[in-house]
Amino acid sequence: RIPCSRFPVLNLEPWRVGAPLQSVSDDDGPNDSEWSTWFPRYTRGGLELSAAETFNYVLSHRTDEVCREVLDTETRIVNGRAQVRFQCPPGTIRYSDYPQIETEQLYWTDWIDNVTPSRRNKDDDESRVPDQVGCFKPFAIQAQTVDGVPAGETGESFMEFSPTLGLICHGIDQV
Repeated sequence: RIPCSRFPVLNLEPWRVGAPLQSVSDDDGPNDSEWSTWFPRYTRGGLELSAAETFNYVLSHRTDEVCREVLDTETRIVNGRAQVRFQCPPGTIRYSDYPQIETEQLYWTDWIDNVTPSRRNKDDDESRVPDQVGCFKPFAIQAQTVDGVPAGETGESFMEFSPTLGLICHGIDQV
């Protein structure tokens, strides 16, 4: 890992228009696609949503983490609960564990740790509290484990992961 201080201030515009920042390949071949992170199969009225319904939810609530043209889906079961991820054309997922936002108008706040996952179910609720950090209109979110592993590299599923809502992990959804 390279500390952020080693990089000069970068132009944010390419990131906003969807320039590729993260590409994931499950093999050593060419990157003709990329996979989103894993998402829990959300529920409505106590019923688990289908992969298509989960996609629609993610597309409307976590737009940078998935593309509009899904090539394929994968599902897995973790602790008896379904999770799904989406295969997309390369460069169409705008999410990055390292969003570049260092400008005069935008800056990173200090790290926040509201709840260490030590509850009975190992849930972690880092919901955003605006006056906690003095940031009332957040632009991006970054999260990592206590060991410094970026959230997107853990292979885990997050119930919420957004600048406006914060980070919420349910222990039962974790590998």
